[in-house]
Amino acid sequence: MNKQIILVAIVVLISDIGIFLLFPLIEPLFLSSETGLQQGENTENIKIALLGLTLALYPLGCFIFSPLFGSLSDCHGRKPYILLNLLLQAFCYAAMGAAIAWHNIYGFMFAYFLAGCFSCNYSLSLAIACDDKGNKIRSLGIVSGASCIACTLGILLAGMLTNNTLVSWFNLSTPFYATAIISFIALFIAALFLKETVTKKTAYSGTTADTLNLLKKSKQLYASNKTLYSLLIVNLGLLIGVQLIYKFISLYYSSNWAASPSEISYYLAIFFTSMSITEIFIVTKVSHRYSTATSMLISSFCLSMTILLLLVVSNTVQLHIITISLGALIALSTTLIVSDISDSSHRDRQGETLGINSSYRQIANMLSSLAGAALGIVSINLVILAASLFIAAATFAYYSIHHSHGKREANETF
Repeated sequence: MNKQIILVAIVVLISDIGIFLLFPLIEPLFLSSETGLQQGENTENIKIALLGLTLALYPLGCFIFSPLFGSLSDCHGRKPYILLNLLLQAFCYAAMGAAIAWHNIYGFMFAYFLAGCFSCNYSLSLAIACDDKGNKIRSLGIVSGASCIACTLGILLAGMLTNNTLVSWFNLSTPFYATAIISFIALFIAALFLKETVTKKTAYSGTTADTLNLLKKSKQLYASNKTLYSLLIVNLGLLIGVQLIYKFISLYYSSNWAASPSEISYYLAIFFTSMSITEIFIVTKVSHRYSTATSMLISSFCLSMTILLLLVVSNTVQLHIITISLGALIALSTTLIVSDISDSSHRDRQGETLGINSSYRQIANMLSSLAGAALGIVSINLVILAASLFIAAATFAYYSIHHSHGKREANETF
């Protein structure tokens, strides 16, 4: 299974690189009149509005389709849908590259939305990790670590493949074409070497409309497994706080520390490197030493407090320590709660559960963008405070779930 998890991690790495390609290219693609998608035909406000809409399209696509692919993978196996996502995502990236070359913003937006629809390999890969019952947390850490590495590589790839001083024909389309090619290579490798982890395949009994109806599925989940439903809601709150840090920590560095773009990149590299190392090497050791619930409570509480330290840090040495700590604590908290969610779900419904969780993750993505933008207009410190409060509330709710669950088990035993 270890070799399979490494292969799955490679799939996640390649799939997620495309997500992060766009962020370094936002200014030249959307705001530049000379090189961008809009070629000066819109006002600045319209350009910014289209940028915001575009950034929301990817998580929207993932939000809609993750539960569907998760449910289907429980019935028919993970591998067919991983291959399908890789194939369609490759075409989407190629279409995005073509749209940039033709300065067609609406074509780019449509292709970006479709790329989000077929970006479900992360949740499917988490399901494969959860299928590995003997080393679940280690497998989850490897998969999540691959996603963190993808962030760094995506940013680097975008910078290198748009630099026409390196190669004369490099331009804004090149990173997307390159990602399409890499996706086809990953498709070929996965088709040859990826093994199926779902041994008991069944016919899919639901309708597509039912599967896409997240509200209905949530109600059904609440009726059948209140603990699992509660954990998903707790994770939603946790992820809103985490996403606020992801999205706005760059603004914090620039506003509170007057960091240059290169300095911001440096701090982000430290942040994501800390996350990757923790995901791959430390989460497993912690889970072997302490229970999942205890580890999750400690790490999320410490995360909430560490975020608050961003408001009082006074020198760069402290800032480095806090940045490293944030990466490590986010990795611990987010991986451990996914493991707990998996443990609370039926073994034959891991794909569906993690697909629903992925949809909630995209809700957190969108809500954090809106909340962070509104608070950031007033002060970046309000964003930091909100992130800490969301995570603190999630920690308290998580404690309440396990405390009440423990009391119920004790009463049943008595």
